[in-house]
Amino acid sequence: MVKFKKILWPIDIGYADLNSSILPYINSFIEKYDAEPHLLYVVSGFEQQVMMYSTYVESEELRERAMRDAQVYLRKFVKENIAEGVEIKTVVQAGHPTRIILDYADNNQIDLIVMGTQGRGRFEEFILGSVSKQVVKRAKAPVLTINPHIIIK
Repeated sequence: MVKFKKILWPIDIGYADLNSSILPYINSFIEKYDAEPHLLYVVSGFEQQVMMYSTYVESEELRERAMRDAQVYLRKFVKENIAEGVEIKTVVQAGHPTRIILDYADNNQIDLIVMGTQGRGRFEEFILGSVSKQVVKRAKAPVLTINPHIIIK
């Protein structure tokens, strides 16, 4: 039988509904497999800011502030949504989301990646790309994608 001992959940702070739709799956894996959840948030987009709007110093300050704010958010999210006594590793890293997720999964022997789809239209996906699509194509571990519009009964 396949056992998922380490589960990676790349969370998107900007999509509360998406996070809520994934939570029951994460909690089920924790309960069924006694899984060790890893909650990862990737701070991204600062490289473009440097080129377009600000100096490198300003960008570094913004990145550091965003990383601190993300850590605060993750701690609060875990406290409000994960059962007491469950040890969950929260990680904030900066960079390109797809690359960070894949590297983190490889470096931490992740057994399963659970992530949401944001339901972008074809044009928006073409322009922006899809992190979940790239992770599915390139990950060494299985990837479970969750449609945020599915209602769990």
